[in-house]
Amino acid sequence: MNSLLERSFELTQREYSNYIVQHILEKGKANQKEYLLEEIIKKHFIELCKNQFARLITILIIVM
Repeated sequence: MNSLLERSFELTQREYSNYIVQHILEKGKANQKEYLLEEIIKKHFIELCKNQFARLITILIIVM
């Protein structure tokens, strides 16, 4: 799981792997969600919003 989290920024921007990140945000452990929020989403929010696939993750965060 750690290798997935380390590559999560890359995963957010791909057509199918963004679903892995979405699944972690919805059903992952608290420390996994915290990592994604702090290290990926907060630091790269604007960049994620501009990407066709990563945008789905930013929408999920807003809806949560």
